[in-house]
Amino acid sequence: MKPLVAVCLAVLMPALALPLRAQQLVEGVLGDADIAVLVRQAIASDAARSAMSADSLGRAANVRPDVDVARDVRAVLEARLGKRLDGFSVTCKDGVVVLTGGAASDADAQLAVVLADAVPGARQVENRLTGSAAAGTPAAARAAAAPGPAKAGPFAFLTKDSLAAADVTVEVDKGVVRLRGIANSMRTKEMATATARLVSGVRSVVNAMDVRAASRSEDERLGKLIERRIEWSTEVLSSFTVEVDNGIARVSGTARHGPAERDEVVHLASTTQGILVVDDRIVVP
Repeated sequence: MKPLVAVCLAVLMPALALPLRAQQLVEGVLGDADIAVLVRQAIASDAARSAMSADSLGRAANVRPDVDVARDVRAVLEARLGKRLDGFSVTCKDGVVVLTGGAASDADAQLAVVLADAVPGARQVENRLTGSAAAGTPAAARAAAAPGPAKAGPFAFLTKDSLAAADVTVEVDKGVVRLRGIANSMRTKEMATATARLVSGVRSVVNAMDVRAASRSEDERLGKLIERRIEWSTEVLSSFTVEVDNGIARVSGTARHGPAERDEVVHLASTTQGILVVDDRIVVP
């Protein structure tokens, strides 16, 4: 029976070949620095769209909107490769990402393909970067990926349903992600963990974020403090309303003296100790 099993396996091997993304992960193309950037972008991008269970399901099912995929691919490439890509552009249609422009080397171009392919929602990547080869994941691309441990951040995020965090950092060591920062609820912490787990190359997630203790009296104190700081500022002449909810400062009103006045109000609110993020609802005529 053993020879027959061997023959069957030989016949089935082409059908069982790993898909491109799985091959890349097995070969270790995605370094810790790449994973750190991908995790940061995933959390920040999901927060911008209020990433809840429905959105996470959409990401896992590979049905994210093309505009979101293209935006995230561009953000990841800018953060990871920077000036090593020259005048590049990213488009996405039906999950197919197209990269055009120039690259400093073939290794950079091929690493760009690997990173784009790892962004949730990217079903396929067409490489039109000058002087690059889309197929394969050679040793040159692996060498371009910086070794771990790596770090991305700090950054802050706020969802539409009031999940917020500040001073968030992503540390990656051999595919193990550690999240640090201050979250305003356990639900926020769980969202960050669930989002990080969906990123290609992540082996496990350790969430060491602290959870801010909810206190209605503290929020009221912070709201009054921000209002006083605004009143005392010689650069702010308009009136604004401030409401603090679980570390989120929502500021509304009309900046009648232009964007500079709005920026000063946001600065005063964000630099008040105890505030995680500012929900800027100020209108500039």
